[in-house]
Amino acid sequence: MSDIEELEVSLDYVKSLVEKRDQALKLTSNREYKKLVLEGYFKEEASRLALLTADPSLRPEMRADVFLSLQGISKMNEYMRYIIIQGNQAESELKEYEEALDEAREEAA
Repeated sequence: MSDIEELEVSLDYVKSLVEKRDQALKLTSNREYKKLVLEGYFKEEASRLALLTADPSLRPEMRADVFLSLQGISKMNEYMRYIIIQGNQAESELKEYEEALDEAREEAA
């Protein structure tokens, strides 16, 4: 693979990360998503489950399920934040890749 092809592949990848970030941000600004996921799942359901962990009458197998559910909420929240962070970083690198690709094309011509 030539340097130009490698830069094109890298540029496409960086652009895809920015696009994914934009999709995540669009979701977080959607009223229904905010209500169902950000408030309902990440906050209310997490709080409900956290309160359940303190219930002394909760059976051990149910307690394990509650902790797994809390981990799932945490992982989903982490995933969404990671997409945004990764997209922000990719956006800052986008211009560098575009300039490097332009230079490589000029040198090849």
